[in-house]
Amino acid sequence: KWFMKHLIFIATLTLSSIILNSCGLLGSSEEKQKEELYEWKQLVGFKSGSITAIATHGENVLYIAQSNRLSYSEEAGKNIKRFTAPDSADITKIKVYDRLYIIGDVYRSGAGFWGNRVSYVYASDDNGRNWEEIVGGFRMQDIVVSENMLHIGKKHGVITFDLEGDSVYKSNLFLYSKLSDHMEEITASADGSVYVSSHGGIFATFDRGTTWEKISTTIGKDYDHIKSIAVDDESDMIYAAEYRRLYYREKNEVKWIKKSINSGTEKVRLLSDNKIVTVDWDQVNYADKNSFEFQNIGPYYEQKESEYFSLEMLEVFTDNKIVVAGDEHIFVGTPINN
Repeated sequence: KWFMKHLIFIATLTLSSIILNSCGLLGSSEEKQKEELYEWKQLVGFKSGSITAIATHGENVLYIAQSNRLSYSEEAGKNIKRFTAPDSADITKIKVYDRLYIIGDVYRSGAGFWGNRVSYVYASDDNGRNWEEIVGGFRMQDIVVSENMLHIGKKHGVITFDLEGDSVYKSNLFLYSKLSDHMEEITASADGSVYVSSHGGIFATFDRGTTWEKISTTIGKDYDHIKSIAVDDESDMIYAAEYRRLYYREKNEVKWIKKSINSGTEKVRLLSDNKIVTVDWDQVNYADKNSFEFQNIGPYYEQKESEYFSLEMLEVFTDNKIVVAGDEHIFVGTPINN
């Protein structure tokens, strides 16, 4: 009797497992594989203040800003060196080209009763040990360097600075949105075209900053608050993120294709294996650029009580590692198959 009871119990349990698996209630091997696409590691040593900017370069170089402190690693977050921004500037953006560039906000006492904060662009040839002031004295949102031109996104438009001539080449004012008049991101493609995402849509220049034109006219006015933009030079595609929507098109096309997704799209970046990633609040979303079927791939952080946790920054390495950051938290995700 004892043997028959246990035999029946084991058979019932096995049958139940088969039924549950067939219904997808226990998690299929495909779901487990999705959960293990990336292995995440939280970097330590950043509890002294909120992270204000991040940047990657190549396969492993990582920059992390906290106010006027710049952390630098050649090993994707290991063996970090720390330097200080000039003029006690609070670093708001980091970009890496032939040199390291930052936007630093500086307090100036001469503007009104309370003074004022203005931005400057600084450049370094030694990863932050020494700095050179390039241009500034006004508020900036983002920068990009293309064909020896420094394009600076600011309120109402873009200032283009000639790095060779050391002078302002052109100032263009074209953004007058009822919601907000500032830029979100500015980026460039290999052919020299420069693109801006903003509260008033997407703008581009094809003549090194001489003129700008709006290229998002086929996106409705209620949906053209474009938070982030990325360009794929291999496929000549442009990707733009707006809340729970992604828009994409070929560079030479006019019409944007809309893709609604369930997860948020605070930032969008492209991986070299035909994948696209976005970040929103507490998760990184990952999809193939052909299907746009996004899935959450981490970092699966267990938030402590009374702790504020929000991921707002996203960058990628050339070997498809991912970096996300927000507040005092920063994570590096490594593809498990690599």
